[in-house]
Amino acid sequence: MCLQEARKRNINLTKQEEEEIKKYIQELKANEEMRGYFNQYLRKIDSDENHFYRDLYKTRLINKLYSSITSKTTVSDSEIVNYYNTNKNQFKKRKIIDIFLKVENEEEDARKREIANKIVSELKKGENFEKLVKKYSEDDSASTTKGIIDYFRKGEKEAEYGSVFEEEVFKLAVGQISNVIKTVKGYHIVKVLDEKYMPLDEVKEEIQSKLMKQKKDEAFRLYIENLKKLSKINVYKDRTKDL
Repeated sequence: MCLQEARKRNINLTKQEEEEIKKYIQELKANEEMRGYFNQYLRKIDSDENHFYRDLYKTRLINKLYSSITSKTTVSDSEIVNYYNTNKNQFKKRKIIDIFLKVENEEEDARKREIANKIVSELKKGENFEKLVKKYSEDDSASTTKGIIDYFRKGEKEAEYGSVFEEEVFKLAVGQISNVIKTVKGYHIVKVLDEKYMPLDEVKEEIQSKLMKQKKDEAFRLYIENLKKLSKINVYKDRTKDL
């Protein structure tokens, strides 16, 4: 349906766009390792290079149709402000202090876990967090940072520590100390020192981009739904009996 609509609107790929697809396929084939993956992928989907080219061609046509249909979509300042005010938690940043125990192999895992539990017990008895950072933390930069990880937003530390670390940090209230947090690198005990919200001016373009995509996707979806409703499907019963 999308391809038919593209033809009706006289939407086609330019010669340059066609060459870009061919160049992309040639680049896949040029590298021996990538060529192996490419051929493996084609076998997996029971396809060949010509079909792969046509699939890419169709995808780019549909993308051009999408751009044509949604070209007049806009996002107002009031929509941006409203999104910011109703989704402020997305723009929250936390500043924490972290005691980190490095785990490099399975043999030392249990020992480090025991130390981490001991640290939590000491903290519950009122021991000073900063003192325990100095005593126990195995973070290479702890001597200069004193265990402090400056303001970060959810998602910014995921690559470094993993999603579990961030989930636990953002569950805590300011001043609260976590239980032992296990990550791919080892064990952490953290305390939330402060939190703040990113100002609207800092995230305005991000919100605009997000809302623009949402509105464009919805406009395109409604357009296709409308096409389906307007489409006429003829069924020739006298012919289908012979199929």
